Amino acid sequence: MEAVEAMYEQEMCPEACCGAPVTECTCGPDCKHCDCYAKNNVTEADNFDLTPEQRKLANLGRVLMDQAAKTKDDALSNVMAKVGNELTNYGALFGPKNTKELVDKTGVSLSVIQKLLAFADKIASAAADIAKDHADSGLDDTDDDDNDFVDPDDAEDAMAADRAARARR
Repeated sequence: MEAVEAMYEQEMCPEACCGAPVTECTCGPDCKHCDCYAKNNVTEADNFDLTPEQRKLANLGRVLMDQAAKTKDDALSNVMAKVGNELTNYGALFGPKNTKELVDKTGVSLSVIQKLLAFADKIASAAADIAKDHADSGLDDTDDDDNDFVDPDDAEDAMAADRAARARR
């Protein structure tokens, strides 16, 4: 959830400098009040050096793309797929580096992106809960033993019933 909250906040340059959003700060590399120049001129070596926030956003992007395929409303499906795709590239070489770029690349308002992120986060956490419950045998409450091969299967039962029916003739 921290990655989602970090998406909502726009990092600001300190008031001692210009007080503008970091992406709009025009300070040079020698500014003593901020490090906006370094933040705005980040070059990624590759897409594999992901921060935990970028990894979380990429996972939420994949969830959105998966849900887009299942959504009946074509317009909503397209928006979900577009936002999901950009989230998987967040912080990468040609991907969006901040929320402003994400809004620009997707053409979707920040409030809609926030709603989609909350939706994806809810689905991701539900899927994680189900996976954990399944690992704890919570989804299979009817079978308490570990060996499913001790009991005869349906084919063996059917053959036994056929033999019994033939023997009665």
